[in-house]
Amino acid sequence: MIPLSGGIYTYLRLGLGNIAGFICVIERFFVADCLGILIMLLTFSKYTVSILPTCGSPQLLEKMIAATTLVGLTLINSYSSKLATRVSILTTFGKVAALIVICVGGVVFISKVCAHLCWGRSLH
Repeated sequence: MIPLSGGIYTYLRLGLGNIAGFICVIERFFVADCLGILIMLLTFSKYTVSILPTCGSPQLLEKMIAATTLVGLTLINSYSSKLATRVSILTTFGKVAALIVICVGGVVFISKVCAHLCWGRSLH
């Protein structure tokens, strides 16, 4: 009988042996999951640097922001999982608020353009 939990690790372990399951878990932990987090951190830092005035190399600043964010989130999660949950909820509210601002701005812009094109009024 195959256990209900374990995913691909369980199938590899049962089909090809313990070594195959172990290699799958190690690859998943060190490569796939870590690279996903790294890509998100670097994307966040690129967008953050794009709104900041920079005097020097933006690549160094991007790496510093990514490292600081990683350390900060790790410390928050290590200190309290309840605090980490609150930070996650706060960032979710921020994302939803940004989407609402974009949607409302788009509707306002389209209504101005439509009014200008349909009724000949000025955009200003």
